[in-house]
Amino acid sequence: MKKKDSNCSLPAIVLTLLLILLAPQTSVAERTKKSILYLNSYHHGYQWSDSIHDGIRETLDGSPYKIDLQVEYLDAKRYNTAPVIQYLLRVFLEKYAGEHFDAVIVSDDDAFNFALQARPQLFPGVPIVFCGINDLDEEELAEGNLTGVVESFDLLGTVDVAVKLHPEKQRMIVVGDDSTAGRAIKKQIEGLVPRYKGRLQVDYWVQIDLAEAQRRVENLPEDTFLFFIPYYQIIDNRTYTAEEVMSALSAHSNVPLYTSWEFLLGHGAVGGSMLSGFKHGQTAAEMALKILAGTPADSIPVIREPAGAYLFDFEAMRHLNISEKLLPEGSTLINAPKAFYELPKELFWTIIVSLLLLLVTLIFLVLTMLGRKRVERTIKDQLSFQETLMDTNPQLVSWKDLNFRYLGANRTFATFFGLNDPSELISKSTKDVIRDQDYVQWSQSADVAVVNNREAFRKVRKRLTDHKG
Repeated sequence: MKKKDSNCSLPAIVLTLLLILLAPQTSVAERTKKSILYLNSYHHGYQWSDSIHDGIRETLDGSPYKIDLQVEYLDAKRYNTAPVIQYLLRVFLEKYAGEHFDAVIVSDDDAFNFALQARPQLFPGVPIVFCGINDLDEEELAEGNLTGVVESFDLLGTVDVAVKLHPEKQRMIVVGDDSTAGRAIKKQIEGLVPRYKGRLQVDYWVQIDLAEAQRRVENLPEDTFLFFIPYYQIIDNRTYTAEEVMSALSAHSNVPLYTSWEFLLGHGAVGGSMLSGFKHGQTAAEMALKILAGTPADSIPVIREPAGAYLFDFEAMRHLNISEKLLPEGSTLINAPKAFYELPKELFWTIIVSLLLLLVTLIFLVLTMLGRKRVERTIKDQLSFQETLMDTNPQLVSWKDLNFRYLGANRTFATFFGLNDPSELISKSTKDVIRDQDYVQWSQSADVAVVNNREAFRKVRKRLTDHKG
């Protein structure tokens, strides 16, 4: 009886131990939930905004937290008016009533300004991380609980490259708009222009209609190059993106066009020291993760230094006859013909394996052809030997197919019956070539007997008359 009780309790003990062992692992496996609001100044489909969003998303997805990322677009490139901003604030207040955010990420100036104004009502006391900000002053930082990365593009790096590649250029025209970001970027450029005093004349085209800008670039002198700031145009109720505007200008321009924003490369610009929206998003997300881990926002230094990489468009360079040798060391080219070893790994090995298979097949075919030629040569030699042997035989020798037509004969046979060559017999019957009717009749009956009986005549003695009688 005791033995039975012991057996029944064993599974329960094992189950209890498993639950004890697995319980800590389950709690460890569960990631802490966090909530972040991301305010984007512009709209989905704008490449700069999309690249920032991608950088934020990728970084947060790889974090130890389970993050609920709420994304809101202000669409300021198209609808940047006070009534729209007030309407968005009312919508967000209604939408996020009672919602608690652990951090707020904003990209570009319009979202940053909106966040600072709406903070007391929408997310009081929540730390803000910014990126893509062109115009940041100390008064804004003084509000506290704030950090981020300034959109400090490397204008010097881009202009220095342009001057090196085009030493004859003496004038730079900055093309942009009068948007919040456009004004802030123009302000940054104006702060750097004195460095080129005496070397470059700098002019500005601000908020010029696209058609007018195209007309102007067609008539620019050869001592000029363009620097493009991303901006939108609305023509006949249709919105033209920054990429479309740049492409339209490039198509009408005979002078080089430069920029400092990576997402614009490939639309007519030669290149420059490029600012990456993706890296901006990554950096902002990394700062937000530090805040989630307990680091106060104010203790995380604001990043102000320019961070760019030299990127150039091979097609634009080829159009302007610019040599790759003049580019800064470590530059990256887009649209360049790929060397064989630069192909994608899967494609590279597919080509290699295909070439090896073709080589093996070729070798097999060559060996087969050589073998066939050897066999044909051997057969030819054997046939030649047999033909010689037949022709030197003093006996009459011939052979036929099952239709009783000659396939061949030796020369003795042909000579005996008055033929010039044994080939005259081929495909003919006995009566077609031999005049001796006795032989013809005997030959035909003998042929039938051999075919029907499937046996050869072992020995036959027959008197024949040759062609001379």
